[in-house]
Amino acid sequence: MMGIERKIRKFTRDTWLRIQPYIFIILMVAVVAFVALLGGAGFPLFILLAITLVTYALIATEKMHRTLAALGGAISTLIALKATGLMADLNDALALVDWGVILIIISVAIISEIAKDSGLFDYITIKIIKKSRGEPDKLLLYFALLMLLLSALLGDVPAFMIISTLTIMVTKGLGLNPVPYVMTEIIVANATAMCTVVASFVNLLVAGSSLFKGNPAYFLSYVGFLGIGLPFALITLFITYFYLKRYYRKDLHRGETSKADLEKLKKSIMALDEKEFVKDPKFFRNSAVILIVTLALFATASFVGIPFYVAGLIGAFAFIFMSGIDPIDAFHRVDWSLIFFLMGLFIVVGGLNRTGFLSDAGAAIGGASGGSLPLLIIMISLFAGTISGFLDDVSVTTALIYTVPGILAAIPSIIPTPVLWSVMISTNLGGNISPIGGVANIIGVTALQKEGAKQGWRDFFKVGIPLTFLFLLLTIAYLIGLSAILGWG
Repeated sequence: MMGIERKIRKFTRDTWLRIQPYIFIILMVAVVAFVALLGGAGFPLFILLAITLVTYALIATEKMHRTLAALGGAISTLIALKATGLMADLNDALALVDWGVILIIISVAIISEIAKDSGLFDYITIKIIKKSRGEPDKLLLYFALLMLLLSALLGDVPAFMIISTLTIMVTKGLGLNPVPYVMTEIIVANATAMCTVVASFVNLLVAGSSLFKGNPAYFLSYVGFLGIGLPFALITLFITYFYLKRYYRKDLHRGETSKADLEKLKKSIMALDEKEFVKDPKFFRNSAVILIVTLALFATASFVGIPFYVAGLIGAFAFIFMSGIDPIDAFHRVDWSLIFFLMGLFIVVGGLNRTGFLSDAGAAIGGASGGSLPLLIIMISLFAGTISGFLDDVSVTTALIYTVPGILAAIPSIIPTPVLWSVMISTNLGGNISPIGGVANIIGVTALQKEGAKQGWRDFFKVGIPLTFLFLLLTIAYLIGLSAILGWG
């Protein structure tokens, strides 16, 4: 596992070396411009903006581990808040962290890790693979559908890790080129990540944010995601399938020149035994039942007045209790590096928000739209989608969330719903632009390179950029259409 992590870090570090000088030039120009515009009165803003930009630059360029960068930025922010008088009591800094989001992410991590141990998802995966009967086109479609299904249940990163591992194993055993299958899974992981509230960290950040809780009109409940996000996710899935089936047609059909080859492929697929992944039948059955109950809790939470994090904690408790796993072992499985990264980021961005800068930025965006909701959706979608292709999607979303109140203040005639959904869908989609646009991208490309399959930046761009901007255009049309139908503004 450590070897894979080192390769991922090396891959990210090497690729970012190509573009990092441009990032620092842009950051320096931005800081100088703000100082020139605001003068001495803008000193607190200058300090906190500089801290935020440096933190984001360190995260983006991997000059420092992202958790250390975020925590260093948080400490610097706290010192700056105290020194500039923006925060008299540093105990108030705890309010900058959205603890509801933190608890949701911890709970979902525990649920997904224990559920994976049961073999439930491996069992489902092998069952569906066998349905393809060795036909490459069907196998491609079923892997895409599996990615959507498991993302909806576990989140895009755990789902991708399960499916991509099995994909490499299956394609290697069958003598198939793994590139079309893994690339399809990467694109689908990002493009369909808005299907449920737990499908991506971006969704959890927005839906769990204390700024937007409690209003069903925002469609941020589990049912709301199924109503707004799932239809769009299905559209992007089938577009991805048909586009990549055509794009990789030579790789998919190479070797299928005779009936004997096809029969051999079918026999190899049907020889897979899904029961090998079920080590404890009782644990397997209990996991399935508790997962269904947990999903039902998420789905009904908004109707019975239970916050998402409470539903998540109940599910996590049930899984730990049922599995018999030592609670200490269960908590060891949580990615605490991610948790502390988010906490640090909340403090950095929340500190900058104390200056009013992000609210003013939101007001400027709203003003630039001239009060036109369609133009606002276009601006947010293209900006969020493009920038999240090269910066961490969690970092992008955390900053954009704080601009929403300013946007709404500038355009009081609209509700937050189209703005929030534009941020979520576009940020998820933007991950498909580059090999470092999302965790699934890095894991998938690294796995392909390990297997000797070439998939560099240029190869990824050829697939990712056309699909991303096609999907962003669809996002704009989809949200403008829903706004007109549902009276969002």
